[in-house]
Amino acid sequence: MPIFNNKASFPITGGRPYVMVKIMGGDGKWHDVNMMLDSGNDITLLTKDTAKAIQMDPKTDGDLFRVAGINGTPDMFFMFTGKMQIGGMSPISTKIGIGPLRDNLLGRNDIFKRYSILFTPNSVHFIENKEGKNQKLNIDELGG
Repeated sequence: MPIFNNKASFPITGGRPYVMVKIMGGDGKWHDVNMMLDSGNDITLLTKDTAKAIQMDPKTDGDLFRVAGINGTPDMFFMFTGKMQIGGMSPISTKIGIGPLRDNLLGRNDIFKRYSILFTPNSVHFIENKEGKNQKLNIDELGG
């Protein structure tokens, strides 16, 4: 049985919190995907190019739904349930949308329920919640 960490940390570069995650692709393999952590976004969203690179076919792997961003104009996306791993923590099942985007976005549903997230000036830290309870965060322990 694999051993997983219960926390992961990522540097903030360029002023935005990007997180490297692994997503199970349509080929059954784990793929590294760089995602911007977006607390204003409900679900995790992938660009069409990323979906293609990890061999996900939105037309066969998902259900059609609308996403309206801050501009208010809705776009059509395909949503599916996929497997994702943040850092070395245990993989989770989460809803993922595929559609017309500039960046891959790590949304709050499924993610904010599962992890306590701490932003520091130069990094973002994820701590896996135990039994649905938020963990006490010790900044010194995180090294950020």
